[in-house]
Amino acid sequence: MLSPGLGDPREAALPEPPPLASMEAALKALRQHGAITGPIKGEVLTPLGRLLSNLPVEVHLGKLLIYGGLLGLEEASLTVAAGLAVQSPFKPNGPHGPRDDGGRQDAFDSPHGDPFTLMRNLELSLSRILNLES
Repeated sequence: MLSPGLGDPREAALPEPPPLASMEAALKALRQHGAITGPIKGEVLTPLGRLLSNLPVEVHLGKLLIYGGLLGLEEASLTVAAGLAVQSPFKPNGPHGPRDDGGRQDAFDSPHGDPFTLMRNLELSLSRILNLES
């Protein structure tokens, strides 16, 4: 809402406005990411915020892509952003909540999060392929 200059998003006439607490949390996150500046109820987009407002991704992924491009790391930042943008394929949820796999997934899981789980699965797959070829 700040992007087109429509004024304070808290006072916008929306058909179904979000709860004020949610809007305040979103504005706080944007401020922490450096996307907005200015006094409370007078926020304006920063140059970074203007760039982010044109990207159809979450703020942290947009920052990753922008800074990756500025540093000449387009391929790496695109790869990391793509990996972070999707739900984990290792923790599929069914219509009735998380699926129980009887512990079969435990060997693949990393306590450090999905990117490391992905890396662990790649390592295991490569080691199996290399053992098959020997």
